[in-house]
Amino acid sequence: MTAAREHVSAFLNSTIAPSVPGAAVSLRKIHSLYPDWCDRQQLEALPPDELGQQLRDIIGALKLRCHVDTASDDVWISGLRFKTRRKHI
Repeated sequence: MTAAREHVSAFLNSTIAPSVPGAAVSLRKIHSLYPDWCDRQQLEALPPDELGQQLRDIIGALKLRCHVDTASDDVWISGLRFKTRRKHI
């Protein structure tokens, strides 16, 4: 596995999780969370084209279903949900 693939896999593992059928996450939203994740991890962000390619490769390898919403110009990935960050008291 390449360093870029490991980097994006770690990001996805901290950001999304399997969910009930019918649930989906926005690829646009995944992209929007990436810079903050990199900052929190103190990692340099991948260039947008490299991030996109790694996301496509991972989504394809997992055989996740995607739906293109032309109205919002977004791609929705089925069967996933966003993880929530819990605040510790």
